[in-house]
Amino acid sequence: MKPIIHLLAVCVILFSSTVWAAGGAPTQGGENEALKLVKDTSAKVKSILRRKAVPGTREHDKQKQDLTAAVNGFLDIDWLGRLALDKYWDERSDTERKDYLLVLREIIETSYTNRMGEHANYEETWGAPEAAPDNSVLVKSTIQVPVAGGTKKTTVRTNYLLRKGENHRWRVYDLIIEDVSLVRQYKQQFGRIIKKDGWASLISKMKSRLETLRKESAPSRKTN
Repeated sequence: MKPIIHLLAVCVILFSSTVWAAGGAPTQGGENEALKLVKDTSAKVKSILRRKAVPGTREHDKQKQDLTAAVNGFLDIDWLGRLALDKYWDERSDTERKDYLLVLREIIETSYTNRMGEHANYEETWGAPEAAPDNSVLVKSTIQVPVAGGTKKTTVRTNYLLRKGENHRWRVYDLIIEDVSLVRQYKQQFGRIIKKDGWASLISKMKSRLETLRKESAPSRKTN
């Protein structure tokens, strides 16, 4: 798992072809806008990750805030949460959906900020963007990351699927890493939990995971 991919893949959730809005293929201009978003976010995240901030300092807190802002502008977490529930989304009340999305967002944000210092020296190249079903855009990339303790690099093929949201901005709603869709994985996970143990169990497991992540992200405060 690598850079943006690693930061997001440690999180949670996505997918369902039943809730897409209808629409034609995006224009070439739209495809280029989607590609620009992915490229700009990759460059911004790389810059943030390369800061040498000490955990527990104000500089480290600022680094986490900047990373959160960058990835939140890139990833449509609310849409991911909706897709992750698939048919179960329609069964939940507005209050349940709101609470669920709040916990989900905190899990994702805490997950990628916890692993902030792991992968900063990576290189990413992109292919031409392609129109995808349901008015989406597919951006393909290849990411190379140095293997720890050596000069070799590992290569990861990554596809970003983007859609234009209500504010007319392109954002990512799925990552397909080496042909494995995060959307599909997490849809299956959530569906399995709900079917076996119910909605309350899913929320309980999510909150438990969040508490674990919070403990991992709480170093002692250092003075500057």
